[in-house]
Amino acid sequence: MELLPQLRRRARLLRFHPAQPRDHRSARHAEPLVPRLLGLPVSLYLQAHPSRPAALGSDRVGSMALGRDMLQVGCAHGPGGASDPGLTLPETRTHFYAWVIVSSPLTLSHNVNDPVISERVWPIIANTEALAVSEAYFGHSGTMYKGSEEKVVLTDAAIDADPADDLVPVSVSAGQYFYKQMSHDGSITAVLAMNANTATTSMTVDFTEIPGVKGTKFTVRDINAHKDLGSFTGKWTGDVEGHDVAFLLLTAA
Repeated sequence: MELLPQLRRRARLLRFHPAQPRDHRSARHAEPLVPRLLGLPVSLYLQAHPSRPAALGSDRVGSMALGRDMLQVGCAHGPGGASDPGLTLPETRTHFYAWVIVSSPLTLSHNVNDPVISERVWPIIANTEALAVSEAYFGHSGTMYKGSEEKVVLTDAAIDADPADDLVPVSVSAGQYFYKQMSHDGSITAVLAMNANTATTSMTVDFTEIPGVKGTKFTVRDINAHKDLGSFTGKWTGDVEGHDVAFLLLTAA
């Protein structure tokens, strides 16, 4: 997609008005110009700045500090500077969808004037199924409900508990599971299964472990691939590549 020509075309049709704060429960915090120009939900924030700070370490998918300006999606470099190549495509998916599943504001920081970068990340940041999860509110904004006993150490994250001592490495669950209610009656739920390991791992979403879910048989849709995976009873199991996620929508069958 040619981003800037589309912006210019739509800019002739819309007038900018100052952002207005919104009720936090709706996951719509402001109404900036660029998402409106693109015809995207207003939860998608764009800031044409190439070097915002970031929260993810080299084992990036394990660190979940949720700040307004912390999306690294499309940035040329990570927090390590010029020697840090930034996120891979699987890490980009993981980073963005992790923010989506917990209704965190989606402030993009990459250079939107670079057509190569914009083309690369567009299928992720403009995924309307994912953005629908971000904007939905049915009494819960989304959270982690399960973590594996296996841990991974984040190489770019540490706790400075005592300046006189060495930094304490941060470890997180290798497998992390998040959910967000998509209906009041528990019949529809979004689930994110995150693999913080470097190797492909088989991950299982046990329906009985998801808070508030009603039923044992669900149709499962892959939100990232826009693909129905079929009907499953009791659980869904699938392989998830290293530093990648399975982003699923469960609907009671």
